[in-house]
Amino acid sequence: MKNLLQGLLFCFILLPFTTQAQAEDAWSWASYSKKIPVNTYQGHRFRVQAWIKAEIKDFEDCAYLFARVHKEKGFNLFTTLQPVVKNTEWKQYTLIGLIGKNSDSLAFGPVANGSGNFYFDDVSLDIEIKKDEWKNIYTADFETGINPLVQGSQFNTRGINPYFLAQILRGYAATEAGR
Repeated sequence: MKNLLQGLLFCFILLPFTTQAQAEDAWSWASYSKKIPVNTYQGHRFRVQAWIKAEIKDFEDCAYLFARVHKEKGFNLFTTLQPVVKNTEWKQYTLIGLIGKNSDSLAFGPVANGSGNFYFDDVSLDIEIKKDEWKNIYTADFETGINPLVQGSQFNTRGINPYFLAQILRGYAATEAGR
């Protein structure tokens, strides 16, 4: 685990906006993600992890992780973190799934739903190479800009939302949870 958070955090902030009622639902969420090839990991489990906290405004607002295992046509698995994150304290969350036969890529990342401030840090992907032995494949390093996530869910234009703003925040004090 990195040293205590002394620098930068990833933050999603919903900007105020007005929209027609029918379009409102389409603009209520945004995702940031990474897509990687997984042909050599078919039959292996994967683990997506992130530190998350949320400052929500309404009951429906939340943050969570998603993972989608793609094959040539369609996908083998789509899963999301349950329960969703509504807490204001940093906590590490884990999403585990299986890379099925004929899988060629895996898209994963955080999702912000509704209005509020949504914070994500240390988004990572590990593959189980042997029973209980995990290999890190990807870690988003927001502090240096290495391995950035892109807006969207890596599936058409879903998750791309111009009303959400991603920022790197400076100056947060570390907490006992290691953030």
